[in-house]
Amino acid sequence: NLLRTGQEALTNAVRHAGARHIALTLDYQDAAVRLAVTDDGHGLATGPPDGTDGGTKGGFGLPGMRARARTIGAKFNLHSLPGAGTTIELIVPHV
Repeated sequence: NLLRTGQEALTNAVRHAGARHIALTLDYQDAAVRLAVTDDGHGLATGPPDGTDGGTKGGFGLPGMRARARTIGAKFNLHSLPGAGTTIELIVPHV
């Protein structure tokens, strides 16, 4: 799930956001594993989407990432501003 979420976030940044720079971090923390993908692309014009189509007609990327997070009990965060890029964050708790 971490791999697929990261892959989808990278694909979205390149294909849809026009990002020139992308940073991917994977942190193993005391209580969780945290994946963050940050880009300098266009951002989402309407702010964080409500969960249906990720702000684009017919898109499956963001809803799919949210579904993966729910499946494994992870927290999914999306931070985006028009013209200021996007950060996708997945926090997977571990025991």
